[in-house]
Amino acid sequence: MKDMTLRSFQDRYGLNNREIAELIGCSLPTIQKWRAGQISVSPSADRLLRLLDQVAQGQSERLAIAMQTIRGDIPSPAGGIEGGADLGINAPERTAEPGSVLGVGGADIESKLTAEHRFRTMVGVQPSAICLWNLGGVITYANEAFGRLFSSKCSHLIGQRWIDLLMERDREEMEKQLPEILRIGKRMRLSHILIEAGANLHTVEWTLLPIPDRDGLVREWMSVGQNITEEIRVKRDLLDRLRMETLVAEISKRFIHITPDNLNEEIQNCLERLGTQTGSDRVYLFLYSADSSRFSNTHEWCAEGVLSCQPMLQNLPASRYTWWIRELSAGRPINLYSMDQFPEEAFMEQATLKSQGIQSVLVLPINSRSRQLGFLGFDSVSQRRVWRDAEISLLAVASDIFAKALESVDLQSVVAKNHRYREVAAELANLCTWIWHLDGDGLQFSSGIKPILGYDLQGHEIIEFDRWLDFIHAEDHARAMTCVDEIRSGASASLELELRLIHREGAFRWCCLRGEVADRAADGRPMILAGAMWDITKGREAELRLQRSKDFYRSILQNFPILVWRSDAEGRRDYFNEAFIGYTNKSLTELISGGWLDCLHPDDREEYLTLFGKSFKEQRPFTRVVRVRGHEGEYRWMRETCNPIVDARGVFIGVVGAMQDESGLQLIQTQRRIGEYHPDGTLPL
Repeated sequence: MKDMTLRSFQDRYGLNNREIAELIGCSLPTIQKWRAGQISVSPSADRLLRLLDQVAQGQSERLAIAMQTIRGDIPSPAGGIEGGADLGINAPERTAEPGSVLGVGGADIESKLTAEHRFRTMVGVQPSAICLWNLGGVITYANEAFGRLFSSKCSHLIGQRWIDLLMERDREEMEKQLPEILRIGKRMRLSHILIEAGANLHTVEWTLLPIPDRDGLVREWMSVGQNITEEIRVKRDLLDRLRMETLVAEISKRFIHITPDNLNEEIQNCLERLGTQTGSDRVYLFLYSADSSRFSNTHEWCAEGVLSCQPMLQNLPASRYTWWIRELSAGRPINLYSMDQFPEEAFMEQATLKSQGIQSVLVLPINSRSRQLGFLGFDSVSQRRVWRDAEISLLAVASDIFAKALESVDLQSVVAKNHRYREVAAELANLCTWIWHLDGDGLQFSSGIKPILGYDLQGHEIIEFDRWLDFIHAEDHARAMTCVDEIRSGASASLELELRLIHREGAFRWCCLRGEVADRAADGRPMILAGAMWDITKGREAELRLQRSKDFYRSILQNFPILVWRSDAEGRRDYFNEAFIGYTNKSLTELISGGWLDCLHPDDREEYLTLFGKSFKEQRPFTRVVRVRGHEGEYRWMRETCNPIVDARGVFIGVVGAMQDESGLQLIQTQRRIGEYHPDGTLPL
């Protein structure tokens, strides 16, 4: 019996590997490794074989002694594994039935085998990764979750040192720590151990549990791993999303009052902010030509040490990049982790990007309702990068804001030109001249009316006034008649009117009519009114679209989840968005009347007003963290960012401010000061 081995036990009782594996309660590959001498038979399995041999030989007295010796040594949730409660395992109590002696009857052997099997079953289905290893660090048991963590079968992991499964950085550190861990022999937690399984990188928090034997000696350890990769990713994503949302809100706020004069400066500033926030190596804006046949890199920002490619990306023919243009025209972003992901037809696009040293790229279309304006691009040059869906969604909002800003500047240019056209037409009256004979109540137009309304009036045909009224849009009738009555009554000597006139093809056109009394009767009554008329449809539509664009930005601020306010040039706050009203539970009237000041913490109020007043007087940006009371009476830390706003002429017209809740960050800073928070996410032992 002293030299009992697995092989001799099998030979004595004629058991094959599968039968002995089922008897002991382990896997077939483990038996094969035991027989081949690749790993040692576990102490519990060795004792079980000896016990069974004694039972089979009918040596009851020796059996009783052996049972007393191994009592409590078979690993089970109730006795053999310290800290089993952490695994969520509820094991039956190890008590003897009345009248029985543990280790004497075969029933107790069956009980121990049942406990062993129950333990393996319960541990095997645990969601945590669990393994047993001996003092040499060699794995003797692994559950299914442990195998999934390392993308391997459990049988392949048995016999390996668990330290060898770690990444090199953590492996070297654990080699140094392991002797001390074994010497101390107490439960220990190891945080943020990186594990590379296949193409995935996991962050795992390990708990090491010593398993003492009957004599209190630790001969085996258990490792329990919790995969916290997703938890860390969610926290990181939330912080990134918060920063990105704040940046997008700031970009929207800056673009509200964008003009042709400050367009380039604002775009360059926004590209730099986007590049810094997203960690990109290169961020750029491409714009199409008026006929969309070519496109050029008009603005570019590069991180330090990254080569600019703007000079070589000018006036590129769209016909050479058909796949690229087709994707963006359809409103689809181009998101490539590798340059090898280009389809075969996009060989020109692939060659162009490779020549710039690009590893990964994200490109978002910039389209207006009527045409393609360009695209916004983010390059990764130093390494390949995966863009998350949440990042792409927020950057798509940024590209839409770029589209609105570019469209707004175009409309402002159209409006400015249209004002100039009005001045020229008023001075020269060479668009369409007209004469109104007040005594005969008829109007006479020049041939210039044809390009405006489509009518070809030969010989300066006179149109009766009542017939002329039929050309006027119904909503403009009252306004037109008011001007006519003022002229006829002598209350006014001039006419300036913008109204809608029906075109020959049925559509209404906006026209401007300007004229003055050219002749009067002997009694002073006006007889002749002469003037000019020109088409202002494009200008009015541009003004309407411009107003809609402004309404769009106001709508963003009104509905944005951060607190936004505005003051006039005198410092009086005259606007608060819905988020501000909802947070303070004060009406707009109360806030405008000074109620916003009551929401500031008394200890912060005086210093805040002093610093804000100074920055307002100097018309410079202002940032301050201040406590603001909500509708439930709770004060929360808010970071307020204020920026001066100017009109199209560059005149200071007030300040716009936004408050972002930073209570969470303040809590982290407080925890860091008192030692409860670790920047790398580790937990204090």
